[in-house]
Amino acid sequence: MKTINKTEANDCLRTAANNAWSWDDFHKNDQPGYNACREQGLAEQLNECAYTGLWLGEGTKQSVHIDHLRKKALYPELTFDWNNLFVAAKNLECGADYWIFR
Repeated sequence: MKTINKTEANDCLRTAANNAWSWDDFHKNDQPGYNACREQGLAEQLNECAYTGLWLGEGTKQSVHIDHLRKKALYPELTFDWNNLFVAAKNLECGADYWIFR
């Protein structure tokens, strides 16, 4: 398994948690913050999918999203924990969706 060196969490995650937002609220209420977190995650992961190692940087044809290592439905207290978040390809054949339905 690949090691990801996590950096300091973006303040937008603390804001979302303090506002008691759901993950969907975070997308809706702070799209720039979500995008900043996604870009930060990509930088930490050297533009690779956390599941597959697929290239997710410039020129990728993959749909890219932030995923939860420990699923937010089971661990709601970790919804905005930066150490529980990583970037993955959202792809039924090989990305996050593939692993969820396997």
